[in-house]
Amino acid sequence: MNKIKEIILNTSLLQRLIVVFLLCCFMIFGMHSVILKPYLIHYNSLQGELRAQQNLLALKLKRTGSLPEFENKYLKMAKELAVTNQYYFTETELDLLMNQLPKIISKTGNKLISIDKQSVYQQNKLQIIKKYILDLDLANQKAIFEFLDKHQDDINLENKSDIRTKFLKMIPRNKKAKLRNLWYKTKTDPLLKIKTQKVTLEIVLQGSYKGLLYLFKWFDKQKKIIKLNEIAIAAMQVNSAKIEAGFNLTIYKLID
Repeated sequence: MNKIKEIILNTSLLQRLIVVFLLCCFMIFGMHSVILKPYLIHYNSLQGELRAQQNLLALKLKRTGSLPEFENKYLKMAKELAVTNQYYFTETELDLLMNQLPKIISKTGNKLISIDKQSVYQQNKLQIIKKYILDLDLANQKAIFEFLDKHQDDINLENKSDIRTKFLKMIPRNKKAKLRNLWYKTKTDPLLKIKTQKVTLEIVLQGSYKGLLYLFKWFDKQKKIIKLNEIAIAAMQVNSAKIEAGFNLTIYKLID
C-alpha cells in the first residue's frame, strides 16, 4: 500500500515538473518572440552596419595612403604638359609673331612683300569620309553613318583593318575604289589631336639667298613648332643676284 502511494506521489511530482518545464519553455519562447527577437534583429543590423563602416573606413584609409602617389603623378604630368605647351603658340604669341615678322625679315636682309594668314581647324578622317558619303547620296546612308559613329575612334586612329573591310561592304561596288583610296590617303595631322588650331602664314619676300638662309636658320632656332613648306624661289629679272621667295610658315596655336 505504501509503495502504491509512493508511486502515485512520484508520478504526480514528475507530471508537475514536466508541466513546470513546459511552462518555462513556453515563457522563454514567448519572451524571445515578443521581447528578445526585435532586439536581436536590431543588434545584427547594427553589426552589419558596423562591418560596412569598417570596410568603408579601411577603403578610405587605403585611398588616403595612395594620395601622395597620385599627387606625385599629377605633378609629373602637369610638368610634362607645361613643357609640351611651350612648343605651341598662344593667341598673344601669334599676334606678336605677326607683328614682328616684318622686322625679323628685314634684319636678315630681306624685304617682306606680303603675308597671308590662314587658319585650319582639325578635320579628321571620319569627317572627310562622311562628307564624301553625303555627296554620294546613298540609300543606306543612315546605316553607314551609324556604323561610322560607332567606330569613330578606330577609324581616326586607324588601328583596326577589319573596320575598313566591314565599312566597304556597305558601299556599292562602283563606289568602293574611290572610298578605299580616300581611306588610305586621308591622314590626320597628329599635332591636331591636341586642342590646337593649325595656322598657316603664306609669306612672299624679296632678298638674297644668304638672307633667306639666315631667316630659315632663325625659324629653326625657335623652341616652338614652326614648319616650312611649299618653298618656291625665283631670280628677279632686274637683278639676278636678288631673288623672290615664297613659302608657307605653319604653326600650331593652343585653343582655350
